[in-house]
Amino acid sequence: MDLFIKILCVLGFTATGAICDWRTRRLPNALTVSAFFTGLLFHAFLGDGLPFAMTGFVAGFSILFLVWILGGGGAGDFKFMGALGIWMGWRATLFILCISCVMSVFAVGCFTVFETVRRLVSRDTRKTDESTPDDNGDESNQKQRPSPGIRLPFGIPIAVATWLYVIYVELVRPALLE
Repeated sequence: MDLFIKILCVLGFTATGAICDWRTRRLPNALTVSAFFTGLLFHAFLGDGLPFAMTGFVAGFSILFLVWILGGGGAGDFKFMGALGIWMGWRATLFILCISCVMSVFAVGCFTVFETVRRLVSRDTRKTDESTPDDNGDESNQKQRPSPGIRLPFGIPIAVATWLYVIYVELVRPALLE
């Protein structure tokens, strides 16, 4: 029963975080703080104890806090990982963080390839339409502004990595070992 409660809370928390991060590019404090305290209460009374929870918090919070201090990521990301660490413990939190980073690098790589191909195709199209005047009647082509960069909502890869971890480690692997 304890495992079921933990899985339900973690999946609900990460799903809510992923949706919020996708829609608003923010992970609200109400979500992270409530997950933090419910995780503490869970581990104090039903789970693996407060040392398990606090080491998980330190693992998730501190790494992304350093990234945030250095100018990468948002403040919600480290609070989200800290709250997730409370629930999952330090080993699972580090594993989830690594998997979510790999997923993010893959997503950024795919986006970069897509943008490069789009620009090349757009450049070829402009070359064939060079004599077409623009809105002012000027036949010179306007230069495109460079894109502002990629802002990936990190809550999504964290959520997906968490779900993969929970499905495999908490559900599939124990069934295979029986």
